[in-house]
Parts: sequence; C-alpha cells; structure tokens
Amino acid sequence: DVAGGGVPASSPDVFFPGGPTPNGSVFLEVVVGFAQKSTRAPRAGGQGTLRGSHPVSQAMGDTVRFSVGGLVAYPSVRIAARPDLPAWARFECTFARCAATSSAMELRAISAESRMEIGSCRAGEFGESEKTVVVDSDGATTLEETGRIQACIGCPKGKFSVEVAASSCNACPVGGECPGGAA
Repeated sequence: DVAGGGVPASSPDVFFPGGPTPNGSVFLEVVVGFAQKSTRAPRAGGQGTLRGSHPVSQAMGDTVRFSVGGLVAYPSVRIAARPDLPAWARFECTFARCAATSSAMELRAISAESRMEIGSCRAGEFGESEKTVVVDSDGATTLEETGRIQACIGCPKGKFSVEVAASSCNACPVGGECPGGAA
C-alpha cells in the first residue's frame, strides 16, 4: 500500500532553459509502508505530475507520468526559468488505496519539492525570453516578457557571443570566422 513519496532534496544536475532534462535527474519515488520503495507498480502505482515553482514555468514536455517499479521519472521535460533565482520542482502524486475501514478504494495525494539549479546560457548562446499574452482593459493584446529564459539558443553562422547569459549574439567582425553555435 502506498504510504508516501520522496524526491532528492536537490537535483544533482544543472538545468538549462529549453534544454532536455538530464537523464534521471527529475523523479519521484513512490514508497510503501515502512518507507520501502515500491517495486510493484500494479499494487502500489501512482500518477505523478511535475510542476515548477514561481521562477520556473513549464515550457514543454511530458509532465504527467505513471510509476514503474516505484519510480515516476520525467525524462523529457524542458523548462523556462530565471537562472538568478532559486527554483524548485514540485511533484504531486495521486494514487488509489484501500480504505482502512471498508473495502472501497480511496484516492490519496502526496506532494514533495526538489531544488533545481538553473544554469545561465553558455558562451556561444543567447537566452530567448519567454513571453506571455497580456490583455488590457480595452481588449487589446500585447506580448510581454516574463523575466524567464525560455531557451538557450546557439548563435547562428556569422554571429558570436563570448558572454555567459547573453541576451543576443553579435555580428562577426570583418575578416573573422564565426561558425555559429556554442564554443
């Protein structure tokens, strides 16, 4: 019977905005009574949902997964985040369990948080700002930046960036060779 869940206090990997989740770095362990990891998903399975804290927003990816062998893993999540702020991944897991006083099934939920380190875009890349649609009182819409970086994008051919956390790439100097991408 599922008793709870756990996540690492902080992820062992650095996450880069728009980049793929480092393999195995974002997961929720489903545990049974006496804090033992569940290894039989049919008897103690759960559905886990991954959400970001305020400085993190979900850009894209598979954020709802089911446990396999007691582990709910999120192998292909991409995030938008602010590298200068602390960030946490919030896990919410729901599962059915037998009621203590009857033969009926009851739905239970657990949640946990894990600290994430958000890396700045590297030299040779620029940070693409996340934008959101804002509707004013007259019904007009505009795109406004959220302050989060949606993706780290390699500079195109003919441009370069030597700064970490650059917001744009510079034109290649005359006579220079700028193949594009991260160094």
